[in-house]
Amino acid sequence: MGSGASALQAELASATTEQITTALAALSPTEMERVKAAVGMTADAAAAGAADEAAFWEAMCAHKGPYEEQDFGPAPDYSKPEAWFHYGEDGTTGAEQAVDGLEKPPAAERPADCFYIHETSYYGDLWNQPLSETGPDNTTNYYLATGPSVFNGSCRMYVPRFRQVTLAGMMHAAEGRKGLDTAYADVKSAFEHYLKERNDGRPLVIASHSQGSLYCMRLLQDCVEGKPLLKQVVAVYAIAAWVPLGMSEGEKAVFKDVKICKAADSVGCVISYTCECPDTVGTHRSKKEDPDKEQEDWYPQPGHKVGEEWRLATAQPIVGTNPLTWSSNGMGPSEPEAWQGMLQMFKDNVTSDEGPVKDMDSLLGLMMGSGAGLKVNSLAKVEPTELQSIMDKVKTDEKTGDLQVGPLPAEMAGSSDQTYEHMNFLLFYFNVRANLLTRLKALQGA
Repeated sequence: MGSGASALQAELASATTEQITTALAALSPTEMERVKAAVGMTADAAAAGAADEAAFWEAMCAHKGPYEEQDFGPAPDYSKPEAWFHYGEDGTTGAEQAVDGLEKPPAAERPADCFYIHETSYYGDLWNQPLSETGPDNTTNYYLATGPSVFNGSCRMYVPRFRQVTLAGMMHAAEGRKGLDTAYADVKSAFEHYLKERNDGRPLVIASHSQGSLYCMRLLQDCVEGKPLLKQVVAVYAIAAWVPLGMSEGEKAVFKDVKICKAADSVGCVISYTCECPDTVGTHRSKKEDPDKEQEDWYPQPGHKVGEEWRLATAQPIVGTNPLTWSSNGMGPSEPEAWQGMLQMFKDNVTSDEGPVKDMDSLLGLMMGSGAGLKVNSLAKVEPTELQSIMDKVKTDEKTGDLQVGPLPAEMAGSSDQTYEHMNFLLFYFNVRANLLTRLKALQGA
């Protein structure tokens, strides 16, 4: 999925043509051309679709053809440096980018490791992205700089390249599940290589976002649940995983040892949340109460694999951790900690070939296209006073498990309020960073 992926999925699932047209109208002509190029539309097709902008999104998510007829290239060889975005070394970009004014010790001095699985950044013609096309592309680097960099104050960063599923794989369950199996095989191979060659008994953070969190939950089943490794796990930050609560609670729970998070200092637990605006939460809530199961179509259609079964959060909440209370689905303390501000994405922090990226609509347009020249020049902080009245109302919805936030200013979050998934790390970056230190101290003191 990824931030853009979930936004598109939500648009297709519930938006009217008028709403989609309005969202697209916010893109500059150059950005619109990049969207058209990304979905492979010819000039004639683009002109024909001008009266119905929804055709662009439909093309982006169109069926890619028979899965078995496509060649995704060989699996990565994780003994080679080119199979990794980051391999525990020092750096200045991506997951090693530093926030202005925050300490980032040399990698050799960090007390823990972080294995991070990134979100969707491939919108190509195949179901899975060949390794030869995995970067370092601008969109993926943006995601790495604004997501897993939150952990680089105390963790050596391990971020594998893998043959990720394209956006359309989240809309077509049959091919999507085949694609997820291919991508997961890569991720699991990378994780096993890391454990054998690099971990050496060190405290471990496992983290992910969106598509990456689907693989994260499978890693927990295969490598952590009921295994000695759990004793080394500081926490699992599986953000935007859409995990059915029933995987952790009730008769069909598959996680017995790995618990969902209930407190700020719990260790070895799963933290997962997906930001949504109040109107979207209301829509999701009504669909949860609807007997028509097909209405719950904002989740990735393949679902979560459990053995040979694929599970969706139909008629039940997803795991929803409040990153201010660190309680999941109302189980745990309810008193929130102070919100510590968010990442500053504009004011020259992010640029493209055309100059500074002025707002979130422009940024999302770039990421859906080629991302030409997209660069994170610096990471800075928006002080909490700027949004304090909004963030004081953050809560996890009981029916859906969504993290209800906002509505947020359009320049920060985008003019479409269909989803705020792309705000997950940006909004809570500094709370997550501080929380990791709390959990690390708890693990070391255990």
